[in-house]
Amino acid sequence: MRQNTAFPLTGNKLLSGVAFVNAEMANNQQRKKLFRYREPGGGAGLRLLFNKYTRPNLCIDYARGAYTSRVSFWDLTRCLAVSRLK
Repeated sequence: MRQNTAFPLTGNKLLSGVAFVNAEMANNQQRKKLFRYREPGGGAGLRLLFNKYTRPNLCIDYARGAYTSRVSFWDLTRCLAVSRLK
């Protein structure tokens, strides 16, 4: 289960932001039942748009999860969050 929201930070949408939360559900080796336990996570990110027409973006995300887990994610691609900002 995941929910995210994207929002422009500049009028020309050159720079935008994204915030997201998620909850993972799965079995583990201790045979916990599926859908009984959820592991939450969430984070925020920036999107730098290089070209309005072909929409290549630099995506920089930071997220935190259960058990003090954290991740920094960098990507150069077409980001889904920015393509919805029309």
